[in-house]
Amino acid sequence: MQDQDNITPIDQHVIDFILAYRKDPRHPLSQAQLANLLGVKRSFIGNIENPNIRAKYNVKHINILAYYFDLSPRDFLPEKPFPFDTSYQEKAKHSPAFKKKKTIAKKTAPKKELPKRSNKRLPKK
Repeated sequence: MQDQDNITPIDQHVIDFILAYRKDPRHPLSQAQLANLLGVKRSFIGNIENPNIRAKYNVKHINILAYYFDLSPRDFLPEKPFPFDTSYQEKAKHSPAFKKKKTIAKKTAPKKELPKRSNKRLPKK
């Protein structure tokens, strides 16, 4: 499983954040304790932290850790987005979901402007 190329910079950022946070002496967690908290095997945590394997945390894991450490899920993400990798964009263009979305967008009529809301109150009945 030498697919480390498939780990995106944002995935790596989350992995590095959780690794640093769990090793911090103020709130240490072993791989086994982290695995127990997330409901996964310890080997899964080892695979995530191994740079040669492409396992990664998902949103559910981030939510559990945010709750446990009393953080916001946003704290696990970078402040600014990473540059977009065009190879993912090309793969997405050929996916059935992308083609369906593009077709739906063409068929959708332009949105009409909503009437302006009046600040006048209606008389009480």
